[in-house]
Order: sequence, then structure tokens, then C-alpha cells
Amino acid sequence: MPLNLNEFPQKVSNIRQVLTLSSRRDKADLDFFNSILNGSLDVPDLFFAIPFRVPSHSSRKQSQFYVSIHKISYGHNQTLHCMLRVANNQ
Repeated sequence: MPLNLNEFPQKVSNIRQVLTLSSRRDKADLDFFNSILNGSLDVPDLFFAIPFRVPSHSSRKQSQFYVSIHKISYGHNQTLHCMLRVANNQ
């Protein structure tokens, strides 16, 4: 198959549309989190560890999950808390 030079710039531009590492992590977190919520993954311990936010009255706060506050930034790297933050931002 001969190389068509007219298609070459288009192929290169398709290669450059690679997502950033942080956006790929966020997508992976969302996919994993959705599979837990949908029941695709049977992980009851992890499912029961998810703190759902159930509002007692109507408010402007739209977050569905409670993310605990950490005194140091290292606590923000916990897997469940990262997934909850990403899910709340979507």
C-alpha cells in the first residue's frame, strides 16, 4: 500500500488529539465508580463505603456524594475520595 502524502497531515493531527494524563485518570475513576454504582462490579464493601449526600431540604449544593475534608493535601489522594470528587464535578 503506497503512502498517500495528502492524508499524512490528517493522520498526524489525529495522533495529536491525545488526552492529558489527568483527564485519562478522571475518566478511569468515573468508569470504575459507575461500574460500582451500576452493580457491574460486585464489591459490597466499597459500595457501602460511598457516602451519599441526601439533602434534608432543597439547596443550591448539587454534589451527590460527601467528600470529607482533609487537614493535609496527602489525604486528597485516597482512591475513594478522588473518585467522589471527580463524580461531584461531572
